[in-house]
Amino acid sequence: MNEKTPHFSTISHNFKHRFTEETIENIFYWILSEIDKAGYLSPETVFVDGTHIKANANMKKVVKKEIPKAAKIYEKQLMEEINEDREEHGKKPFDEPKPPEKKTVNESTTDPESGVFHKGEHKKSLTKFQQIPYLSIKLPLKTPSSLCEKDLFRACSRKTVQNS
Repeated sequence: MNEKTPHFSTISHNFKHRFTEETIENIFYWILSEIDKAGYLSPETVFVDGTHIKANANMKKVVKKEIPKAAKIYEKQLMEEINEDREEHGKKPFDEPKPPEKKTVNESTTDPESGVFHKGEHKKSLTKFQQIPYLSIKLPLKTPSSLCEKDLFRACSRKTVQNS
């Protein structure tokens, strides 16, 4: 308890330059298990956050491509299910839906999963959209010292030194 708390940049530097991906993953799951053991992890609520990450692609290597609109694809699947149900109940099926409308998108030849993202009025870049799920963590107003940020940093430092 009398140890000096490490500066946040020490932890950040180690995560960026010293620790392997496996070590970081072990730290993450260890912290998560400590929070779970203390009864603060709640799987009742899951939050999803999304962000655009710059893709390893060139805006000059883009081709235009026609793709069906997603809503129309869903509409076709839904109509097929409805018509099957109607036929099972002896009813006349609905008319066939119109062919799906197409939309033109720009697809990168170097990274087909990326899409064009508009930053402001003029700047365009190729990005990937990443969604990250989060579990709800219920912490009381007064956090016990076993879960204090200082103690977690100290424990992370010790645990990773032992694993290295």
